[in-house]
Amino acid sequence: MKSIIIAMTLPMLYLCFKLPDLIKLPEKPRKSSLISLPVSEGSRNANVSRNHSLLSWNEDGKTLVSHWQNDRWSQVKDLGLSFQTNWLDQAQFLVFEGAYYGAGRSPEKGSRRIVVYKSLDGETWTDNELDIPVSDTGELGFIKLFAIGGNLHISWIEGYENHSRLVAANLSSKNINKVVLDSKVCDCCPYSVTNINQDSVALAYRDRSDEELRNIRVIKFDSSLKPSEIVLKQNDWHTESCPMNGPSLIRSHEGLSLAWYSILQSKGRVFYAHSSDLNTFQTFNPMDGFQGSSGRVSLTNISGEKGLLSWVGPDENGKGRIWARPITIRGEGGPTFELAGMNLSLKSGYPTLSSNDDKTYITWTSLGRDTVMMRSFNESFFKYGIEELRQEEIAKSRSTVYEDVPLQDLGREQIILGNKKETLLVFWASWCEPCLKEIPLLNRLLKQRPQLQLISINLDDMENEELQKVSENLGINYSIVPDPKGDLQEFFNVTVLPTAILISKEKSELWRVVGNNTKALKKKLNIELNL
Repeated sequence: MKSIIIAMTLPMLYLCFKLPDLIKLPEKPRKSSLISLPVSEGSRNANVSRNHSLLSWNEDGKTLVSHWQNDRWSQVKDLGLSFQTNWLDQAQFLVFEGAYYGAGRSPEKGSRRIVVYKSLDGETWTDNELDIPVSDTGELGFIKLFAIGGNLHISWIEGYENHSRLVAANLSSKNINKVVLDSKVCDCCPYSVTNINQDSVALAYRDRSDEELRNIRVIKFDSSLKPSEIVLKQNDWHTESCPMNGPSLIRSHEGLSLAWYSILQSKGRVFYAHSSDLNTFQTFNPMDGFQGSSGRVSLTNISGEKGLLSWVGPDENGKGRIWARPITIRGEGGPTFELAGMNLSLKSGYPTLSSNDDKTYITWTSLGRDTVMMRSFNESFFKYGIEELRQEEIAKSRSTVYEDVPLQDLGREQIILGNKKETLLVFWASWCEPCLKEIPLLNRLLKQRPQLQLISINLDDMENEELQKVSENLGINYSIVPDPKGDLQEFFNVTVLPTAILISKEKSELWRVVGNNTKALKKKLNIELNL
């Protein structure tokens, strides 16, 4: 009897060990994971290099830097670095010839100086004290560092004759002279730079014509800084306001890949194009989101001919999400994946894709958790369905009942929306030039129509006392409701500044005017309010 049992047991044991190999069960997909970051509560404006080697962010008014070492981010010290940054415009860091460089606008009040720091070890930084020539007024920011022909170069956007222009300079020269790459560009749209090879770079930005066309333009240049255009076919986008949406450009499979945001048939869309010959782009069909897109695109390489394109937009329930889609250089798109929950407010900034080895990373600011976050993905993740990603950040859903909106002015007094009056809500920020141009019109409106409830929603990241002083200096005579975290901006689905929304006595939306369109706003006010 024992011999029979042994005879039956041995084959069973063999099968237990060999069965998985015999039937070749598919590998269980590896899920994403949150990366531990050396950041604290209140961290903002993160920027990560595309090769995932450097991470910078703002915290308590300081710029902090961490290095990717042994599959983790290094702990940080107070390095004494500080730049002017915001959700659109972050400090820029680059590793060049064995040294670290960081560049940005000086944080000193009223300063129009571009600061370039250098470090040999990533911990001790010194100001190079370069005399970089910048304009006297207007925009100054979106500073980028890049290398051409063994020399360090810099580019930035600056004000010039009531508009902005894109310029660049060779920092290795004894006398730094800037060269104008484009004499008129979008004031507040980030741009993207990538090396074609050691001796040349390509740069993608949002152009601005005299007719207010805000199309994407791509140029390439070598150390001479003489740009030539890489042809890109696209639908014209005519808007008088800055879209606050820049392109993403990467070197991919012996060519260039480009993603950008635009409006097509009154809907926000994300577009993708690839250039194999570095002279002309082939543009593919737009990437459709579930309910349209808010833009804020990013691109990175995954492997071979495959890349990953991300953008920000709502899901079918109006909740903010970071979406992504694998895409080949031939425009072949895979399924759409949800990478993370994200507040749709502009304050949440630009999510950034980066990659190294076989992993891809997404970095973003979580307003709900009040901190910078990062998540990693193995390449195999993008072979499986969206259900494989466990969503850990729940974005607030946007209500449609306007009477439930909590409003509190600078004096922390509650404001009741409507209150048997028509209400004009105006979303603005002190850094938004078109917003400031509307102030005299709104002051006149308040005086001529006292029965109208006029409320301005401010998106600056300021304390109430500071915002009060700013509003007094600007001569604002109407109520100001601070919205530093962008909760009201998300609630009312505002993606462009300025935006004006007229609410009826019954608290329903009558109309809205989006962007720098004072003529349309005047026309609406005259018709609807009989001024």
